[in-house]
Amino acid sequence: MNWKTYSNESDEKLQHLFLSSRNLVFVGILLDRYQLLLFGVAMNYFKNKSQAEEATQQVIEQALNKWPKEYIANVKGWLFIIMRNYCLQQLRDKKIVDSLDAKEWLDQEDETNPFSLSNYLPHLESVLPSLPASQEQCIRLFYLQEKNYQEIMQITGFSYKEVKSNLQNGKRNLKIKITAKLKQHDE
Repeated sequence: MNWKTYSNESDEKLQHLFLSSRNLVFVGILLDRYQLLLFGVAMNYFKNKSQAEEATQQVIEQALNKWPKEYIANVKGWLFIIMRNYCLQQLRDKKIVDSLDAKEWLDQEDETNPFSLSNYLPHLESVLPSLPASQEQCIRLFYLQEKNYQEIMQITGFSYKEVKSNLQNGKRNLKIKITAKLKQHDE
């Protein structure tokens, strides 16, 4: 079967050909047709070319393996929704991973880690007020009250970038300040 023979067929025709033959070449043509759209959606969410390329490949593979057994009225819209959902899930997972990464230096319980939870907790309340007010507020809301970015934005009036920056800088500053405090304590 020659790919180019069918590349100019409509989405509807390609779907009918796939449904009658179960030949994934027809799905491949459809996916190839919308690959740039998928990449654009991913770029909109990730703002990173390599992440967007990876997401595009993952969604294409997912769509290829799970193409519905029935006709799809709007292939472009269906693929857009799959990509959007994939990106949102990745961002949710990243938020969870980021919060775990941020807390991992707190949660590792061994004597060699100055940020083990048992060493950290007594110093938290005394160190948090030494952060700039915006960082302290974001750290408290995100890590202690477990608010998400959207909720923090609503509470504080900060933009997404400001919340992200305050959390990153606050986390870094906390680590520096607690390390200094623990060193003083040990001396």
